[in-house]
Amino acid sequence: TRQFMIDQDSTGDAVMSFRLTGVSEYVMGIDNSDGDKFKIANSGTVGTATRLTLDSSGNVGIGTTSPSQKLHVVGNIYSVNSGTDGGQIRLANSGGGSNWYWAARTTGLNLGELGAADGRIFIANGGNVGIGTISPQSLLHISATAPIISLTDTNSFSDANDRLIFRAGANEGLIQWYDDSASSTSTIAV
Repeated sequence: TRQFMIDQDSTGDAVMSFRLTGVSEYVMGIDNSDGDKFKIANSGTVGTATRLTLDSSGNVGIGTTSPSQKLHVVGNIYSVNSGTDGGQIRLANSGGGSNWYWAARTTGLNLGELGAADGRIFIANGGNVGIGTISPQSLLHISATAPIISLTDTNSFSDANDRLIFRAGANEGLIQWYDDSASSTSTIAV
């Protein structure tokens, strides 16, 4: 059973108002003139100075009265937390697969894979970028068991799978050219 209800059976808005006399006022309720969206506004009506909107499909808008996604924000988002990973944004696919997160750390910005690997990509304070490391020592620092960089120019070769490869070997660096059509690799050891 309903404990408290505001009912409007005409063309007006069903709203509730909170006011500090002479200081500020917030209203929340259903905006009948805008698709019956639920809104919170800091004015005398739900259709003016709207701060939050919930539409009939479940989309939430902050700074917009026409949200097009589950969360649609117009303006900046600030996420902060203490600990190793401060403010975070987490991304996952409901169909399965990896769960990813961006997290602010005191030493930089971390893109990690939850439950699998930290520091898939790390941008250190000052601009160094690490792939596979959270302590990049140069502008681009790649750390892996067998790190390889492949460069492919899909616009200028007849075979788009031809590529230039830089590889770290056990005791040497390797520069290789892979010719896909001939299935051959030419190598220079450095």
